[in-house]
This record gives sequence, C-alpha cells and structure tokens, in this order.
Amino acid sequence: MIEIFGSEIKSLEILSLLYDKKLVVRQGFYGHELSAVESFCKKENLHFVISVFKVRPIEKGYSNKGMLSKEGMSFVYISKDELLANKAAYFEIKEDHFNLGILLGYPRCCCSFFEKRFPYRSKLDNNYDDDVLAASPKKRYPFQMNIFKRSEDCSLLSHFPCSLGCKESLVIADAYLEVLRLQDVSRARAFESGLRCKMMGKTFF
Repeated sequence: MIEIFGSEIKSLEILSLLYDKKLVVRQGFYGHELSAVESFCKKENLHFVISVFKVRPIEKGYSNKGMLSKEGMSFVYISKDELLANKAAYFEIKEDHFNLGILLGYPRCCCSFFEKRFPYRSKLDNNYDDDVLAASPKKRYPFQMNIFKRSEDCSLLSHFPCSLGCKESLVIADAYLEVLRLQDVSRARAFESGLRCKMMGKTFF
C-alpha cells in the first residue's frame, strides 16, 4: 500500500478507512500518482473525488503550507460513501475547516482549535505545533500523541490536537494503532518505537 500512497502515514489513514475507523480521508497527490490511487479505490469499492484546484508546497520535502498553482498537487477525498467524499470536497472549497474536520473524524474540540487559529497561522507557515505546545503544559504525554515526527513519516494522528492531553485524540490514535497491529505487527512496533522519545521539551512515554 505504501508504494501506492507514498508514505506510512497516508497508508495508515487508508487502512483506518478500510477498517471503518475513518469515514473520509483527504490526501494530496501529484498528477502522475493519481492513476494508481484511483485504481486502488476502484478495487476496494471506495469513492474518489479530486479537488478542483491544485496546491504547490512552499518548501521541498515535508511542508504544511502551500499555494495555489496550475502544476501543483490535487487533494483527493476518499470514502466508502460517495456523498461524504463530495461533501468533504465542498467544505474544502468553502473553507469550512470545522465541518471538513468533523467529516475527517477529528474531535470537535480540535476542529474548533484549528478553525480559531487558521486565520493567522495560514498566513505564516500553517504549522500549529507551537499552538499545540502552548496548550500542553505537562512534561509527559502518551507516545500516541506525539505529532512532531510527521516529517519523518511517523505519526498516528493526521490532525493537530487541541492539546497533547486531548482524550478524544488519544482514542483516535489508539484505534489507528490497533488497525496497524492487525495489519502488520512489525510496522506497529516501529511506529511505537519512533514515537516514544523526548522532543519539543516533552517526554512521550
């Protein structure tokens, strides 16, 4: 699956969709990647909607921020439910970040957290790590909540939690980890090992 979707994190999201832990997945792909993704979706009876716009990442490699471009990547909305895939695409166009987040399975508290900070963060680097840290005063948090290794393709969460202590986000991370364990125990162990560390002034245990 990684050879189709291009990363561990994206593959985990698709697995979570197949195991009914997510209703909709939103991911970005370049034109040459879309045919393989679309073929996979047809094989798995998943509905596949492509955004009407394209985005080019500001920085090479992992980047949270992009700009509209004729030659950039398209967002793809994938779901077992055709209506939900189309609704996600619609909310994206309308810049309705709250309802898009809800469709993607994020906790309401985290959707509100993102929506509140988007106006100023989107004009900077679109990276909400500092906001998450500011809302997380404790020094120790469960490894499942470590979102700071995304650039290393290691994260159980595909959203910015309202804090590292968000209980609803922890439930989601645990569910995704269980899916990964069912699919590939060695990969699950690799995720856990990678996320158990000290970084950003926190200990993830």
